[in-house]
Amino acid sequence: MKSLDAESLANFIHDTVTRIGPDWNHCVAQCYDGASVMSGPFSGVQARLRAKSPQAFYIHCYAHKLNLVIASCVESVGTVGSFFSLVQSLYTFISNSNTQHQFFVEAQKAAELQVLELERSAATRWSYWYRSISKVRLRYECILAVLSALSEGADGEARAQAAGLQNKMESFLVIFQLHYVEAVMRVTNSLSQHLQAVDLVISRSRTLIPATRSELTDLRSDASFLSLSEKAKEFATELEIEVPAVNEPATRPSSVGQKGRPRRTEKITKHLKQFVTTFTLGKNFIESGNRTTTLADEMKREYFETFDCLLAEFDKMFIDNLPVLSTLESLDPSSTKFMDTELLKRFSALYGSSSTSCKDCLRDIPRNIIIRIQSRTLRCGAIAESKLRVSYYHVGINPTAPLQN
Repeated sequence: MKSLDAESLANFIHDTVTRIGPDWNHCVAQCYDGASVMSGPFSGVQARLRAKSPQAFYIHCYAHKLNLVIASCVESVGTVGSFFSLVQSLYTFISNSNTQHQFFVEAQKAAELQVLELERSAATRWSYWYRSISKVRLRYECILAVLSALSEGADGEARAQAAGLQNKMESFLVIFQLHYVEAVMRVTNSLSQHLQAVDLVISRSRTLIPATRSELTDLRSDASFLSLSEKAKEFATELEIEVPAVNEPATRPSSVGQKGRPRRTEKITKHLKQFVTTFTLGKNFIESGNRTTTLADEMKREYFETFDCLLAEFDKMFIDNLPVLSTLESLDPSSTKFMDTELLKRFSALYGSSSTSCKDCLRDIPRNIIIRIQSRTLRCGAIAESKLRVSYYHVGINPTAPLQN
């Protein structure tokens, strides 16, 4: 291919499929990422291919959507973005140098631990981030030992980098971020793995998506915040890292200005009293009325802001406006809507079937599936098989008639 514009890509896909042999008119769907050249509704690849085959519905890759949800959160919440940058900096500093890497390996062997390698992150592959963060938590003490040794014994730039990374890693806020970000990644990683499985069942994905959202909603609670805070405190205490009093002010600026005059107390403008203020530009220390912002306030603000962003992006990305996906539940033996007659009729109608061919479709689908059940090529319970036979009755077929291949 000499060009990667929409027209060239669409022609290449169409010509390749035609050359391989399948009838293009039998294409029932197309799935890509959300790049405009692929998803453009008027002149994108999907629009050009639908012009050739109207029933080839475009579906934005759900695994890519999930990546976009978390990537958007990283970009929108500054503290989360800084945390991911720190994780990436640790990998770069330790793994891209033979000296630093050998220090890391020896530190693990000295602690009689299995040698783990820090993983490189990839913006489009979120499972890498999950494994990377998990390994940082599992080898946190070893990483600190390496940074401490290098900040004292290394030379030049490596010494300065090690000291800077050590200072960040010994921060309780970073440890707290590590725990709640890993909790988020653990929940979303299960969905990500399922969406990339070779045996993916679309109707099953439609149930896992709201289930994942529900888990994220459960994490967005005071109880979960307190639980993760306590885990972070225990983790820091085991590493002998100071846990600051949560009731202390988030920062402590001097009460005296540069010229010896008392510093003016900084407060949120009265015009914002009716609003929730999440951050202020250029001001790290503010007062709301007579109440000083404490470390606990900062932790809670960051925590809930992260989950609010995640849930908002989740709803934005996974609003299901594709009727064809809902109708596929009627073809999944594990679904409660398996062989639902109305869904099957809607499924046939979406692909332009006439009333006669629709009835033929309803006749053939349950018959073929039952044949597969009987031949043990499809695992199905007795309830699902009973639904199939009931669906025979709804489309005018004798459910007790012998099934022939």
